[in-house]
Amino acid sequence: MKDIVFRGDKTKLSPHLQSILNELEKDSFEKTKNIPNFLPKKNYREENNYKETFKDKLIKYLFFGFLIFIVLLIILGFVKLIEWF
Repeated sequence: MKDIVFRGDKTKLSPHLQSILNELEKDSFEKTKNIPNFLPKKNYREENNYKETFKDKLIKYLFFGFLIFIVLLIILGFVKLIEWF
């Protein structure tokens, strides 16, 4: 029974699946005299206590600096192309 864990709402299951789950619970109760009651998993979100580190800021600024550099190279390329004609 340790491998069979249902953490959802049993009432939302189809009648067939409810009967199968009830049979498994009866079998577990006969063998162990216990029906484990598993609570549904909760979606925990991390609190927004995250503070941006120097490394995070450096990576962000280097990325945007690289993008600006590429745009400037493209503009310079168009200017030189126009001067060439």
